[in-house]
Amino acid sequence: MNKDKLIRIFTALVILLAILFFSVGKWTYSGIAILAALAIHMNTGGGDFNQRNLYEKKVQNTAGWTLEEICKRLGSLETPLGTCWMGSKKENNEKCIVFGPALFKDYILITADEKEICLVSGTDTDHLAVPESEQWRFDQLLDTENLAVTPKRYSAFAGDKVMTAVLLDDLAELLKAQMSGSGEMPESMDMYTLYHYNSTDTTVRDMDENCYARTSVVFEPLSIIIYDMDGNEVATVTGDKKKRTDGFEVRISGEKYGTVYYDKSSNNDAFYLDGPDGRFRLESFRAVRRGNIGMNYILTLNGERKAVMASSPRIRFESTGLIENDVICSLDNEYLLWYMILQELITALNGFVK
Repeated sequence: MNKDKLIRIFTALVILLAILFFSVGKWTYSGIAILAALAIHMNTGGGDFNQRNLYEKKVQNTAGWTLEEICKRLGSLETPLGTCWMGSKKENNEKCIVFGPALFKDYILITADEKEICLVSGTDTDHLAVPESEQWRFDQLLDTENLAVTPKRYSAFAGDKVMTAVLLDDLAELLKAQMSGSGEMPESMDMYTLYHYNSTDTTVRDMDENCYARTSVVFEPLSIIIYDMDGNEVATVTGDKKKRTDGFEVRISGEKYGTVYYDKSSNNDAFYLDGPDGRFRLESFRAVRRGNIGMNYILTLNGERKAVMASSPRIRFESTGLIENDVICSLDNEYLLWYMILQELITALNGFVK
């Protein structure tokens, strides 16, 4: 039984429990059960399969494309998992399209029939039958079981997990758009630069150890400062965590830029800021359990995605002990300062102590 069916069955059982409580006059218990069922329904994406499932998406094959036709259309698309290739499943010899695997074994597998296209992300590569021409992709995989875990390596691992989840959703949306004839096929999708830092080392670095800034946070009252590598203050965020509706003032190089406000209109945890560059909007998305990454946000500027940010508040390393680990998957490095500002604000509002 797959996870989606299990969630639906569990929700139905909770609703049945509510009905039973109501039938015997236990109205309080019935109300609690109804609220529990509603919470499960909303937090798992409601009635939409693709919203309920982080690691599996389905697209109606309205164009009747064969798997070979889909592979031809996606063949030159560059992604964080590389370009796609044709393989098959060992258990039933079913043909599939594969993106990846990446160094930490993340991949996306696509199958299709005349009615439906199914996209699934995974990390278990043992069941894939690999043609000799694609074996090089598997020769570069990391031996994660015997690899020493450091904050830097964990950040790379977390970045792969977050962006694979984003890519899965984007590939599903791309196939929908292509079948409807809307939009051109892009040359690349979700290519990103990874930046990382943590509560022990607050220096923001890329994976080549280039350093960009340092962060500092005081919680009461809230004061966030971003310094350049020469120690100069380049940005600040101030406000009262107990009065979130008043917003949080942002200053760039000492000049007021704007105020970050909580977006009450969103069903998710979301914030926005209007300034000279347009509207920055930060909205949460589902926890990526495979990487123990629970605080995830997508940042857009004027509706265009610019970064995916994630934080893991309780990761233990031998070298540092228990720390918070932050990653920024940047799709446009021009706005790196903004990513750091908003990452620090969200971290502070969620109570993660640096």
